Amino acid sequence: MRGSAPQQETTTPAPGIDGRASRPPDRDRLHPGSRWARPLDLTLTRRESGRIGLCGLDLPRNDSPDVKKNELKPWQHEQWCIPEVGAEFVAPVEDVLDLYEEEYDPRYPTVCFDEKLITLRADVRPPQPPAPGQPERIDDEDERLGTANLFFMVEPLAGWRHVEMTERRTKLDYAERIRWLVDRVYPTAEYIRIVQDNLNTHTPAALDEAFPPAEARRILQRVEFHYTPKHGSWLNLAEIEISIFQRGCLSRRMDCLATLRRRINTLELKRNRERRMISWQFTTTDAREKLHDLYPDLKNGLD
Repeated sequence: MRGSAPQQETTTPAPGIDGRASRPPDRDRLHPGSRWARPLDLTLTRRESGRIGLCGLDLPRNDSPDVKKNELKPWQHEQWCIPEVGAEFVAPVEDVLDLYEEEYDPRYPTVCFDEKLITLRADVRPPQPPAPGQPERIDDEDERLGTANLFFMVEPLAGWRHVEMTERRTKLDYAERIRWLVDRVYPTAEYIRIVQDNLNTHTPAALDEAFPPAEARRILQRVEFHYTPKHGSWLNLAEIEISIFQRGCLSRRMDCLATLRRRINTLELKRNRERRMISWQFTTTDAREKLHDLYPDLKNGLD
C-alpha cells in the first residue's frame, strides 16, 4: 500500500546450510532468499513512508541564530536618550566634568540642584501584610490626592544634601531656594557654583521676577550657574541622590504631606550624619574617548 513504511530487508540462508527453510520469496518488498547478502533496492528505500515528513517544514530550529537576530519586530520599541550631537552638546558636558574634577574648596562650593514631582496617593483597599514566603500585597488601585514638588540640593564633595518640599513648582519657589543657599547655607562663600538642568524655571531671570532688582542682583553676584546639556541631565549628580531617596523612602504610597515630609527628613538626617559623599569617576578625558561620536567632526583642516 502506498504510504506504508518500508520494511528492512533481511537475508535468510538457503535449505541445507542450517536446516531452516527460506522465507517465501513473494513477501511484499522482500527479495527472494539467497545464500549471500544482497544490496537494498534503492527505489524502495527512497519511497515516502507513512510518517509525516518534518524535514521539509520551516521550523524555528532549522534557522540559524543570525536569521533570528536579524528578524524585524515592529511591535517592539525601546526608549533611548538620543542627543543632538555637536558643539552645543559637548561644551556643557566638558564644563560640568571639569568642575567635578576640581578639588574641594569651601570658598567655592559646588552644589547640584534638581527637582522631582511626587504624587500623593491613598490605598483604596487595605494592603495584605507579608507572610512567610509571600511579600506584602498592595492593590493596584489607588486614590490620587494631589502632588508635591521636591527640590534636591546636593554638595557631593562635602557629603551634604537637603530636600525642600513645596506644594508647587514655580519661578518664585526656585528663586527662594537659591536665596536660601546664598544666605543660610553658604553665607561666607565667595560664590556658589550651581549645576542644574535646562528647566524653564532654572534661569537667572527667575530671581528678577521674584525679587526687587537690587536683591536679585545681590543674589546673582554670589552664584555661578553651570548647565548640563539638553538630554544630558545624567551629568547632574543630584539625580543620583534622587534615585537613592526614591528607593529609600519615596517608592511607597503616601496620602499626606506630613508623611512625605517625615520620611524625607529621616533619610536626609541619616545620610548627612554619615556624610555620604558621591564619588564621580567619569572625566573629560573619558568623555573624549567614549563619547567621541558626539563631538563635532572638524573638516576645516586646522590642527
